Amino acid sequence: MKSATPVIAQQTAIVIGASMAGLLAAAALAPLYQQVLVLERDDLRDRSSPRKGVPQAAHVHGFLAAGCTALERLLPGIVERVEAAGGAVGDMLQDARFYVGREQRFVAGVSGIQGLVASRLLLEQVVAQAVGALPNVEIRSGVQVSGPSFDSAGQRVIGVICQPHGASDDAQQALPATLVVDASGRGGRSRSWLQQAGYLPPPQDVLPVDITYSSCWFKRDPAQVNPVRAVFVAPDAATPVPAGMMEQDGERWIVSCGSYGDRTPPATVDELRDYIRCHSAAEIHAVIADAEPLGPLRACCR
Repeated sequence: MKSATPVIAQQTAIVIGASMAGLLAAAALAPLYQQVLVLERDDLRDRSSPRKGVPQAAHVHGFLAAGCTALERLLPGIVERVEAAGGAVGDMLQDARFYVGREQRFVAGVSGIQGLVASRLLLEQVVAQAVGALPNVEIRSGVQVSGPSFDSAGQRVIGVICQPHGASDDAQQALPATLVVDASGRGGRSRSWLQQAGYLPPPQDVLPVDITYSSCWFKRDPAQVNPVRAVFVAPDAATPVPAGMMEQDGERWIVSCGSYGDRTPPATVDELRDYIRCHSAAEIHAVIADAEPLGPLRACCR
Protein backbone atom coordinates (compact mmCIF):
# COMPACT_ATOMS: atom_id res chain seq x y z
CA MET A 1 0.00 0.00 0.00
CA LYS A 2 1.34 3.41 -0.92
CA SER A 3 1.49 6.02 1.81
CA ALA A 4 -0.68 9.07 1.34
CA THR A 5 1.13 12.10 -0.03
CA PRO A 6 0.23 15.34 1.78
CA VAL A 7 -1.68 17.75 -0.42
CA ILE A 8 -0.73 21.38 0.10
CA ALA A 9 -3.91 23.38 0.59
CA GLN A 10 -4.17 26.94 -0.66
CA GLN A 11 -4.72 28.11 2.88
CA THR A 12 -3.00 29.55 5.94
CA ALA A 13 -2.41 28.07 9.38
CA ILE A 14 -1.63 30.37 12.31
CA VAL A 15 0.29 29.16 15.36
CA ILE A 16 0.16 31.28 18.52
CA GLY A 17 3.47 31.03 20.37
CA ALA A 18 7.02 30.44 19.16
CA SER A 19 8.28 28.27 21.98
CA MET A 20 9.20 24.63 21.31
CA ALA A 21 5.56 23.51 21.04
CA GLY A 22 4.68 26.27 18.59
CA LEU A 23 7.81 25.87 16.50
CA LEU A 24 7.35 22.12 16.16
CA ALA A 25 3.64 22.56 15.44
CA ALA A 26 4.63 24.88 12.58
CA ALA A 27 7.09 22.28 11.27
CA ALA A 28 4.34 19.64 11.34
CA LEU A 29 1.87 21.91 9.53
CA ALA A 30 4.29 23.16 6.87
CA PRO A 31 3.72 20.22 4.45
CA LEU A 32 -0.05 20.67 4.70
CA TYR A 33 -0.58 24.41 4.25
CA GLN A 34 0.46 26.97 1.72
CA GLN A 35 1.51 29.33 4.51
CA VAL A 36 2.20 28.83 8.21
CA LEU A 37 2.41 31.99 10.30
CA VAL A 38 3.84 31.84 13.84
CA LEU A 39 2.93 34.76 16.10
CA GLU A 40 5.00 35.36 19.25
CA ARG A 41 4.41 38.06 21.86
CA ASP A 42 8.02 38.22 23.09
CA ASP A 43 10.88 39.84 21.22
CA LEU A 44 12.92 36.96 19.78
CA ARG A 45 15.88 39.04 18.68
CA ASP A 46 17.63 38.74 22.05
CA ARG A 47 18.16 35.10 23.01
CA SER A 48 20.97 35.72 25.50
CA SER A 49 18.73 35.13 28.54
CA PRO A 50 15.41 33.40 29.30
CA ARG A 51 12.46 35.41 28.04
CA LYS A 52 9.26 36.11 29.95
CA GLY A 53 7.23 33.52 28.06
CA VAL A 54 9.67 30.70 28.84
CA PRO A 55 10.67 31.05 32.51
CA GLN A 56 11.63 27.37 32.59
CA ALA A 57 14.48 28.08 30.17
CA ALA A 58 16.74 28.74 33.17
CA HIS A 59 16.44 25.13 34.30
CA VAL A 60 17.71 21.72 33.20
CA HIS A 61 16.76 20.83 29.62
CA GLY A 62 17.57 18.03 27.24
CA PHE A 63 16.04 15.51 24.87
CA LEU A 64 15.76 11.80 25.53
CA ALA A 65 16.06 9.34 22.66
CA ALA A 66 12.38 9.47 21.67
CA GLY A 67 12.50 13.26 21.68
CA CYS A 68 15.51 13.24 19.37
CA THR A 69 13.70 10.86 17.02
CA ALA A 70 10.62 13.10 16.97
CA LEU A 71 12.77 16.16 16.26
CA GLU A 72 14.51 14.43 13.36
CA ARG A 73 11.22 13.37 11.81
CA LEU A 74 10.04 16.96 11.69
CA LEU A 75 13.40 18.62 10.98
CA PRO A 76 15.92 16.18 9.49
CA GLY A 77 19.47 16.94 10.61
CA ILE A 78 18.40 19.09 13.56
CA VAL A 79 20.33 17.09 16.18
CA GLU A 80 23.57 17.57 14.25
CA ARG A 81 22.80 21.29 14.00
CA VAL A 82 22.33 21.51 17.77
CA GLU A 83 25.63 19.68 18.24
CA ALA A 84 27.39 22.05 15.85
CA ALA A 85 26.03 24.99 17.84
CA GLY A 86 27.42 23.68 21.12
CA GLY A 87 25.10 20.89 22.28
CA ALA A 88 26.28 17.33 22.91
CA VAL A 89 24.97 13.82 22.33
CA GLY A 90 25.73 11.04 24.78
CA ASP A 91 24.76 7.50 25.73
CA MET A 92 21.97 7.56 28.31
CA LEU A 93 23.68 5.09 30.68
CA GLN A 94 27.34 5.58 29.83
CA ASP A 95 27.40 9.38 29.87
CA ALA A 96 24.69 9.95 32.47
CA ARG A 97 24.02 8.74 36.00
CA PHE A 98 20.54 8.05 37.34
CA TYR A 99 19.67 7.81 41.03
CA VAL A 100 16.58 7.17 43.10
CA GLY A 101 17.25 9.09 46.28
CA ARG A 102 20.76 10.07 47.27
CA GLU A 103 22.48 6.70 47.00
CA GLN A 104 20.52 4.14 44.96
CA ARG A 105 22.12 4.38 41.52
CA PHE A 106 20.99 2.69 38.34
CA VAL A 107 23.44 0.38 36.60
CA ALA A 108 25.94 2.13 34.32
CA GLY A 109 26.97 0.83 30.90
CA VAL A 110 26.48 1.23 27.18
CA SER A 111 22.77 1.38 26.35
CA GLY A 112 23.00 2.40 22.70
CA ILE A 113 20.30 4.98 23.44
CA GLN A 114 21.40 8.52 22.69
CA GLY A 115 20.22 11.68 24.44
CA LEU A 116 20.84 15.32 23.60
CA VAL A 117 22.06 17.87 26.15
CA ALA A 118 21.81 21.59 25.43
CA SER A 119 20.40 24.67 27.07
CA ARG A 120 16.79 25.58 26.33
CA LEU A 121 18.06 28.83 24.83
CA LEU A 122 20.24 26.98 22.34
CA LEU A 123 17.61 24.34 21.52
CA GLU A 124 14.98 26.98 20.84
CA GLN A 125 17.34 29.13 18.79
CA VAL A 126 18.46 26.31 16.51
CA VAL A 127 14.93 24.94 16.08
CA ALA A 128 13.62 28.46 15.34
CA GLN A 129 16.28 28.93 12.67
CA ALA A 130 15.38 25.61 11.06
CA VAL A 131 11.62 26.23 11.16
CA GLY A 132 12.01 29.83 9.96
CA ALA A 133 14.06 28.59 7.02
CA LEU A 134 11.14 26.48 5.73
CA PRO A 135 9.94 28.23 2.57
CA ASN A 136 6.31 28.60 3.63
CA VAL A 137 6.82 29.42 7.33
CA GLU A 138 7.08 32.95 8.74
CA ILE A 139 7.83 33.74 12.39
CA ARG A 140 6.73 37.17 13.64
CA SER A 141 7.79 38.32 17.10
CA GLY A 142 6.43 41.19 19.15
CA VAL A 143 2.85 40.31 18.16
CA GLN A 144 0.09 40.05 20.78
CA VAL A 145 -2.92 37.90 19.86
CA SER A 146 -6.02 39.29 21.56
CA GLY A 147 -8.37 36.55 20.43
CA PRO A 148 -9.77 34.49 17.56
CA SER A 149 -12.06 35.83 14.89
CA PHE A 150 -15.24 33.90 14.03
CA ASP A 151 -17.44 33.56 10.99
CA SER A 152 -20.76 35.43 10.90
CA ALA A 153 -22.56 32.49 12.53
CA GLY A 154 -20.04 32.30 15.33
CA GLN A 155 -19.51 28.62 14.56
CA ARG A 156 -16.04 28.55 13.07
CA VAL A 157 -12.72 30.21 13.86
CA ILE A 158 -11.51 31.98 10.72
CA GLY A 159 -8.38 33.68 12.02
CA VAL A 160 -7.05 35.84 14.84
CA ILE A 161 -7.14 39.46 15.99
CA CYS A 162 -3.67 40.76 16.81
CA GLN A 163 -1.60 43.89 17.33
CA PRO A 164 1.99 44.86 18.09
CA HIS A 165 2.79 43.97 21.70
CA GLY A 166 2.19 46.99 23.90
CA ALA A 167 0.18 48.86 21.26
CA SER A 168 -3.36 50.16 21.79
CA ASP A 169 -6.43 48.40 20.46
CA ASP A 170 -6.50 50.93 17.62
CA ALA A 171 -3.61 48.99 16.08
CA GLN A 172 -5.55 45.71 15.94
CA GLN A 173 -5.75 43.82 12.68
CA ALA A 174 -7.45 40.63 11.56
CA LEU A 175 -5.36 37.83 10.08
CA PRO A 176 -7.39 35.15 8.26
CA ALA A 177 -6.58 31.47 8.69
CA THR A 178 -8.10 28.08 8.02
CA LEU A 179 -6.54 26.63 11.16
CA VAL A 180 -5.47 28.32 14.42
CA VAL A 181 -3.27 26.49 16.92
CA ASP A 182 -2.82 27.93 20.40
CA ALA A 183 0.65 26.86 21.57
CA SER A 184 1.12 29.71 24.03
CA GLY A 185 1.52 27.41 27.03
CA ARG A 186 0.30 28.04 30.55
CA GLY A 187 -0.52 31.63 29.64
CA GLY A 188 -2.80 30.50 26.83
CA ARG A 189 -6.28 32.05 26.79
CA SER A 190 -8.17 29.71 24.47
CA ARG A 191 -10.44 28.57 27.28
CA SER A 192 -11.55 32.10 28.13
CA TRP A 193 -11.76 33.11 24.46
CA LEU A 194 -14.19 30.28 23.73
CA GLN A 195 -16.25 31.07 26.83
CA GLN A 196 -16.49 34.71 25.74
CA ALA A 197 -17.80 33.47 22.39
CA GLY A 198 -20.57 31.59 24.15
CA TYR A 199 -19.11 28.07 24.25
CA LEU A 200 -19.16 25.94 27.36
CA PRO A 201 -15.73 25.37 28.85
CA PRO A 202 -14.34 21.86 28.40
CA PRO A 203 -14.07 19.65 31.50
CA GLN A 204 -10.89 20.36 33.42
CA ASP A 205 -9.01 18.15 35.86
CA VAL A 206 -6.44 19.90 38.03
CA LEU A 207 -3.59 17.90 39.52
CA PRO A 208 -1.52 20.31 41.63
CA VAL A 209 2.21 19.65 41.45
CA ASP A 210 3.24 22.34 43.92
CA ILE A 211 6.92 22.27 43.04
CA THR A 212 9.50 25.04 42.89
CA TYR A 213 12.60 24.60 40.74
CA SER A 214 15.78 26.38 41.78
CA SER A 215 18.62 26.45 39.27
CA CYS A 216 21.99 28.02 38.59
CA TRP A 217 24.60 27.84 35.86
CA PHE A 218 28.18 27.13 36.91
CA LYS A 219 31.43 27.53 34.98
CA ARG A 220 32.70 24.25 33.52
CA ASP A 221 36.44 23.80 33.09
CA PRO A 222 36.92 22.10 29.68
CA ALA A 223 40.37 20.92 30.79
CA GLN A 224 38.85 19.01 33.70
CA VAL A 225 37.72 15.56 32.61
CA ASN A 226 34.37 14.56 34.07
CA PRO A 227 33.19 10.96 33.60
CA VAL A 228 29.57 11.98 32.99
CA ARG A 229 27.66 14.68 31.16
CA ALA A 230 24.54 14.48 33.30
CA VAL A 231 23.33 13.31 36.70
CA PHE A 232 19.65 12.90 37.52
CA VAL A 233 18.20 12.19 40.97
CA ALA A 234 14.59 11.08 41.36
CA PRO A 235 12.98 11.66 44.76
CA ASP A 236 12.23 8.82 47.15
CA ALA A 237 10.28 8.65 50.40
CA ALA A 238 13.31 9.50 52.51
CA THR A 239 14.52 12.36 50.31
CA PRO A 240 11.62 13.88 48.33
CA VAL A 241 13.92 16.24 46.43
CA PRO A 242 14.44 15.80 42.66
CA ALA A 243 17.65 17.20 41.22
CA GLY A 244 19.66 17.26 38.02
CA MET A 245 22.99 18.42 36.68
CA MET A 246 23.71 18.66 32.98
CA GLU A 247 26.59 19.74 30.79
CA GLN A 248 25.63 22.85 28.82
CA ASP A 249 26.82 24.76 25.80
CA GLY A 250 29.07 27.70 26.61
CA GLU A 251 31.36 25.65 28.90
CA ARG A 252 28.74 25.52 31.65
CA TRP A 253 26.99 23.16 34.00
CA ILE A 254 23.39 23.74 34.95
CA VAL A 255 22.14 22.42 38.27
CA SER A 256 18.46 22.29 39.19
CA CYS A 257 16.68 20.99 42.26
CA GLY A 258 13.02 20.77 43.15
CA SER A 259 11.16 21.56 46.35
CA TYR A 260 7.69 20.14 46.97
CA GLY A 261 4.94 21.54 49.16
CA ASP A 262 6.07 23.34 52.29
CA ARG A 263 9.75 22.49 51.88
CA THR A 264 11.64 25.77 51.61
CA PRO A 265 13.63 25.95 48.35
CA PRO A 266 17.14 27.40 48.28
CA ALA A 267 17.23 31.14 47.63
CA THR A 268 20.96 31.71 47.10
CA VAL A 269 23.82 29.87 45.43
CA ASP A 270 25.30 28.92 48.81
CA GLU A 271 21.94 27.56 49.92
CA LEU A 272 21.72 25.55 46.68
CA ARG A 273 25.13 24.00 47.33
CA ASP A 274 24.12 23.09 50.88
CA TYR A 275 20.74 21.77 49.70
CA ILE A 276 22.41 19.50 47.14
CA ARG A 277 25.00 18.34 49.70
CA CYS A 278 22.28 17.32 52.16
CA HIS A 279 19.62 15.95 49.83
CA SER A 280 21.14 14.82 46.55
CA ALA A 281 23.86 12.78 44.85
CA ALA A 282 27.43 13.43 45.95
CA GLU A 283 28.50 13.63 42.29
CA ILE A 284 26.55 16.86 41.83
CA HIS A 285 27.94 18.51 44.93
CA ALA A 286 31.49 17.51 43.99
CA VAL A 287 31.18 19.52 40.77
CA ILE A 288 29.54 22.66 42.13
CA ALA A 289 31.21 22.89 45.55
CA ASP A 290 33.97 25.16 44.24
CA ALA A 291 32.69 26.00 40.76
CA GLU A 292 32.09 29.63 39.85
CA PRO A 293 28.39 30.50 39.55
CA LEU A 294 27.44 32.27 36.32
CA GLY A 295 24.69 34.55 37.51
CA PRO A 296 22.12 34.39 40.31
CA LEU A 297 19.93 31.51 41.37
CA ARG A 298 16.69 31.37 39.39
CA ALA A 299 13.39 29.92 40.58
CA CYS A 300 10.28 28.74 38.75
CA CYS A 301 7.04 27.57 40.42
CA ARG A 302 4.62 24.96 39.09
